[in-house]
Amino acid sequence: MINPERDLIRFREASENSYLKYRELIQIADLIILNIDFLQYDLQALAVAIMFIIVGREFGQFSQEEITTEIPYCSDFIFTDRQGFYKVFGTFIEQSLGLDLFDLLETIQFSAKHFRLLLNFDLPLAVKKNAEHLLQVNSFNLKLL
Repeated sequence: MINPERDLIRFREASENSYLKYRELIQIADLIILNIDFLQYDLQALAVAIMFIIVGREFGQFSQEEITTEIPYCSDFIFTDRQGFYKVFGTFIEQSLGLDLFDLLETIQFSAKHFRLLLNFDLPLAVKKNAEHLLQVNSFNLKLL
């Protein structure tokens, strides 16, 4: 059972795992924006739907295969709460957006279609080009402290 006090998935923490989740979220959002149908959906709801899928996969609520083959085409997944995930995530969206999980069903299904595409987790080119400079700046700032 998921414990919201103990089991956290973070998207903007100073760790590689958190950074990879953040990169996945941003890349899926970029893919969705390339699909003209995204205009039918609320942007905040799309962001929450992407988070729902990523966090649900991390907690074992559904597999990558289920995300790409079942979620986009049926609503059965929303009725099977394997880890207490829906209770925790449902509380989150209710408090933050004032929505019920079932209100996001179509948005989740639309977002799930984009999880079958390959993502790139290489460092951005700007970071690669400026890595040495960034290291020099950071070490200079540390010396000032």
